[in-house]
Amino acid sequence: MTLMTLVTSCIRQPLVHFLIMGAFLFVFYLAITDDEASEDGHRIVVDEPTLLRFLQYRSKSFDPNMAAQKLSALNMSKREQLLMQLVREEALYREAGRLGLHRDDYVIKQRMVQKVEYLARGFGEAEQLIDRNAVATYYVENISRYEEPSIATFAHVFVRGLDDNARQRIKGLQQALSREDIAFSSAMGRGDRFVYHANYVERSRDMIDSHFGERFGAKLFEMSPDQKRWQGPVASDHGYHLVMLFKRDPASVPSLDSIYPRVAEDARRVALDQQTEQALTDIVSNYEVTFEGLPWAETLAWQTSDSDAG
Repeated sequence: MTLMTLVTSCIRQPLVHFLIMGAFLFVFYLAITDDEASEDGHRIVVDEPTLLRFLQYRSKSFDPNMAAQKLSALNMSKREQLLMQLVREEALYREAGRLGLHRDDYVIKQRMVQKVEYLARGFGEAEQLIDRNAVATYYVENISRYEEPSIATFAHVFVRGLDDNARQRIKGLQQALSREDIAFSSAMGRGDRFVYHANYVERSRDMIDSHFGERFGAKLFEMSPDQKRWQGPVASDHGYHLVMLFKRDPASVPSLDSIYPRVAEDARRVALDQQTEQALTDIVSNYEVTFEGLPWAETLAWQTSDSDAG
């Protein structure tokens, strides 16, 4: 069989036709991808700002001056290693984008959404100014947020249990403490050991309720301070108590002037939240939303006239 005959026979084989077609399609694909990718798409430019940014992300310390000092202190071997890491990361990132690996990846989608939200908030933060009238209005509308809680300072003697025996014991202790004129500092060790503290200094009503129960707190904050008398007995969730109340301050609201920086920051943050949300809503309104196979979704209230018009 001559060479020409062999070639002619091979060309007529279906497998050869398939291989030729596959090679053609591969070359065609490369041509298309090369045309679609711009010249810059395969060109990685590394300058000092890029390198400093990369160094900050790697060290998780976002201080340009410190990064510049760190870069300057690296020897040539370390600098070369840093450059290779940057180039490798950038090349793999671009290749991942070219292959569409970012598509249908929920984690990446969330990161990109967070970046847009962060940018929207950043632009608003740079522009957000709150005048005194706006701060005053916010203070009035949210005055309950700045209420200082009721507080009390007291000492107590405790008897465990709420039965008749415990009640008799606490009455006996009260008589002894009053008869002997025992001050709170000398009352330590009298009665039973309480699960929490013997003395409470400027503690809030919520904290006292959490230690003793609400019925004790209610009685305590009805008492008048008296630094020479053991009052009670007062029942708690744990037993009976004799109380020497030194100080009791009702709930109050500080003046705007006394807490102005705090209120101004709160007002600025709320205004920024509203501005950011509006910016994100504006972005969403630029997209036309259609539903397929979801008839119940056609009448959802979140579809605004703005988004429909978009």
